[in-house]
Amino acid sequence: MGGWEGAGMRTEDLLRRLHGVRRSGSGYVARCPAHEDREPSLSVSEGEDGRVLLHCHAGCSTEAVVQALGLRLADLMPEDRTRHASIGDGRRGREPAPPPVEVARYTYRDEEDRPLYQVRRYQPKTFRQYRREGGRWVPGLGSTRRVLYRLPEVIEAARKRGGVIIVEGEKDADRLADLGFFATTCPGGAGKWRPEYTEVLRGAHVAILPDNDEPGRRHAAEVARSVFDVAESVRIVELPGLPAKGDVSDWLDAGGTAEDLRRIIRETPPLEAPPVAPPGAPVSPQEARSPEERPEARAVAVRVADVEREAIRWLWPGRLALGKLTILDGDPGLGKSTLYCDLAARITTGRPWPDAPDAPPGEPAAVVIVTCEDGIADTIRPRLEEAGADLSRVHVIQAVQEGEDLTVPRLPDHIDAIEAVVRETGAALLVVDPIMAHLGDRINAHRDADVRRALTPLALLCERQDCAALVVRHLNKTPGGDPLYRGGGSIGIIGQARLGLLLASHPEHETADGVRVLAMSKANLGAWRPSLVLRLESSEHDPDTAVIRWEGTTPLTARDLLARPKSERPRDEATEWLRERLASAADPVPARDLFAEAEGRGISEKTLRRAKKRLGVVVEQVPPRPGGTWYWSLPGAGASHIYQGDVFDVPDAPDGQFYQSGHLGDGTDDEVPF
Repeated sequence: MGGWEGAGMRTEDLLRRLHGVRRSGSGYVARCPAHEDREPSLSVSEGEDGRVLLHCHAGCSTEAVVQALGLRLADLMPEDRTRHASIGDGRRGREPAPPPVEVARYTYRDEEDRPLYQVRRYQPKTFRQYRREGGRWVPGLGSTRRVLYRLPEVIEAARKRGGVIIVEGEKDADRLADLGFFATTCPGGAGKWRPEYTEVLRGAHVAILPDNDEPGRRHAAEVARSVFDVAESVRIVELPGLPAKGDVSDWLDAGGTAEDLRRIIRETPPLEAPPVAPPGAPVSPQEARSPEERPEARAVAVRVADVEREAIRWLWPGRLALGKLTILDGDPGLGKSTLYCDLAARITTGRPWPDAPDAPPGEPAAVVIVTCEDGIADTIRPRLEEAGADLSRVHVIQAVQEGEDLTVPRLPDHIDAIEAVVRETGAALLVVDPIMAHLGDRINAHRDADVRRALTPLALLCERQDCAALVVRHLNKTPGGDPLYRGGGSIGIIGQARLGLLLASHPEHETADGVRVLAMSKANLGAWRPSLVLRLESSEHDPDTAVIRWEGTTPLTARDLLARPKSERPRDEATEWLRERLASAADPVPARDLFAEAEGRGISEKTLRRAKKRLGVVVEQVPPRPGGTWYWSLPGAGASHIYQGDVFDVPDAPDGQFYQSGHLGDGTDDEVPF
């Protein structure tokens, strides 16, 4: 590579930006900043006209080297040429702008802590992105998979059902991490949240700290809508005294502390429902037009007598119909993906269905799987192989090419690209797993109109291509109830489907036993079919890969499977027990004792907390700081504390010792792990 880059800065100024600089002949050599350079491979010298000559012997382009230094080609012109150039463009007398200086690098890593890409921050405030490619950093992200910042820590926090704070920039996330919080952001900041970021937050307590401007508030609402169904709790936290356009770093610079932030988060009530999406862009060209511009509409009516009667054509009789949608609901980790791998094995080889093992073989057909959750090499292929699938007939879509970028397949945005694969392969089954991760950016999963806008094109695809669709969905957190209302998101999702299936643990077995029941939750196209029992067990060839053994039918229904287990007694019973327990106590009772006693009575922690809220239980922390013990008592009953304003005596504290009351209210503090 040959190149010239002179500078408004001197050669020695440029050399200060490089590493491993040493003399070489009449010039210098240094480690090239555009790739992982262990031995200096960048030659630096000065031309006769004062420009700097750069040459990377490893092949990096001049532009890549300059960009890696945080400079522009124009910034590197010789000073006298820069001054002369300004004469003819109306900028006489103005000094050239100083080149941007790199001030920070933020590395995004995958689940195994391997670097994927970097965001580099410069002063004046600009950002540039680099991807890891061939052992070096290359400008641009290309097809690199996008992930949340500090992903390994986020995964660990969610696994422990801990607290995760979502902010709008890497600097803010690092600042909070330095204070002991688990914090993250998405690349690009406000307005750049993707559905594929959501699942890693399953089980976490999420606190969203928006910047104090309208884009920040819209971003917070968008993230809250996205994670509401998977997170244990979601809070949108407004920091007091935050200036316009300010962020959490500004708040900390103004004197805010980690303890202040913990208190504010705990005092912010969790959302009871996802935020309502603001009116978005028109959903169709027809709606984009004004009433005066719209052409006259005329309904197209079809006389039924002119339509030839057709029978439902079944892929799996009673459960999967060609040209129709089936929803498969179930909690995470119960084996939904293992189940559809078993079904794919039967379809691709023509083996009979599990409820008709003696049926003659069918015609083998292809299967298309749209998923962003499991790896093909380490998860999907092993499951298919152990299930006996014909791998040549299974096609997995994990990305869609958009220009130079690869992105997660989204509905309805990429329906044409997905249909092209279904058409080319002649697939009999199309799997989408999970649906929430594959909804478009402007689709609110909790709005009926939005989900129908996403799923109607999918249903039409199935009709055109004569294939069945199996749409996988996680259950929401509401216990018990009608199976039709237990799936995540809007009722419109199951409403769009003609058939519904539920995979749940067998109530007579522990979840770890691997015994599951596949039951019907909706049957619009025919008679209800019996529920099937299946067992997940390790493959003989690969102990880390599960296979399914079918074990016949059961009278258990979907409603039976979702009924409250005995270990979660009704809230009224828990409320009555808690009232009697606190009323009979001479002193406030430590919360940990109550949880232990409730567990012994078969009352879950979540049910007990609901009972606490229902009774308006007073919660006090003694001493009022991290590590203090939480006490519960009924309002005005059974307390032996001697209240003196905000000061009370604690019977089991050292003689004469008093503590300030840490909290007197609805008792949310002890529930939030921040």
